[in-house]
Amino acid sequence: MFLWGARKRCVERVAREKKVTCHHCGSEALIASEAVWMLGAATLDIYLKCSDCELETPMPLSPTEYKRCGFDPDEALPDVP
Repeated sequence: MFLWGARKRCVERVAREKKVTCHHCGSEALIASEAVWMLGAATLDIYLKCSDCELETPMPLSPTEYKRCGFDPDEALPDVP
């Protein structure tokens, strides 16, 4: 699902708190681009695009983290804002 608004900002804040970096170049300049539910909604995988090398880095969110950012596994989000 496409990310925007408060959810996108929250996910990017979680990435900074977790000190997630790009697996390719080591940059911390990551922009949340997409969210995918994994393993029956046990985790939510967030794909972060590196603003330096433009490759994607996955970051799983725990139920506590995705709830904090306003995600609900029973809610279907539209693809565009």
